[in-house]
Amino acid sequence: MTTDSKPRRPFVILLATENEIDSRAWRGVLETSGYSVLDAASSREALELARERSPDVVVLDAALGDGSGIRVCRELSGSPDFDLATPIILIAAHGMSRAERLSAYSSGAWEVCSFPLDGSALLLKLQTFLGAKQAVDRIRGTCLVDVATGLYNTTGLQRRARELAADVARHSEPLACIAFTAMRADRPDDDLDPGTTIRIAEQFRRFARGSDVIGRVSTREFAVIAPGTDAAGALRMIDRLEEELETGGLADVPGEAIRLRAGYCATTNFADLALGPMDMLVRASVALHDSRGPRAQASLDGRE
Repeated sequence: MTTDSKPRRPFVILLATENEIDSRAWRGVLETSGYSVLDAASSREALELARERSPDVVVLDAALGDGSGIRVCRELSGSPDFDLATPIILIAAHGMSRAERLSAYSSGAWEVCSFPLDGSALLLKLQTFLGAKQAVDRIRGTCLVDVATGLYNTTGLQRRARELAADVARHSEPLACIAFTAMRADRPDDDLDPGTTIRIAEQFRRFARGSDVIGRVSTREFAVIAPGTDAAGALRMIDRLEEELETGGLADVPGEAIRLRAGYCATTNFADLALGPMDMLVRASVALHDSRGPRAQASLDGRE
């Protein structure tokens, strides 16, 4: 590996420094090496961009005017909406004591660099860190579980649905597939914050029976595949879950209520049905999004 080898795609590096001269110098080195640079001039801006733009690497000046780089590092590492596989590099213009370095590492920094900087060595470290991040991303691509919530992702739901279908059909049991959207009662169009989403997922997990398959299919949508459950049972499940969410105090803002909208598709005998569980779940999701009411049933012949 040579120091002038460039990334195969333009990795995005968030560069947070209040020193304009340092910023221009860093941008020149990084862009010449094939990286795309996202600038932040304060710790507040760095935190916002790191959470909203999901950069591939975060490079922080240890001495930002409105807060230390170590504090930013600590806040990012403790944030549920920041990917812990994202390398964080601290730049200490005037060096750091051993205690400060240990504090930086315990706060989540991958590396601490001091002046004078060895540009070639730093670029090699970036390549190594990004290689590790790519490996994690590839593993996640084959993972069956949503990283943020611990519920099944779409791939996991599909696999569990195939396993479940054979058993339910063999015993000629009922089956219900339910799609949920959780929202704030007074701000239904706003996305839920990550902390609230995780608490809702935990409530789903506690609520579910051992035979139920629960997943997160998008930012706001959850799904349940429930064997042994007909349409009436699906409605009871929706009502119980909504009651749990309404009384659980899940929102970050005290007193703010969480509401559910749900679509469901159910059959009394899955063995007689030509659809699979994921087909039923798709119909439940369409019913959810097409209806303006809190409950919507999708019929098995495709008519609402």
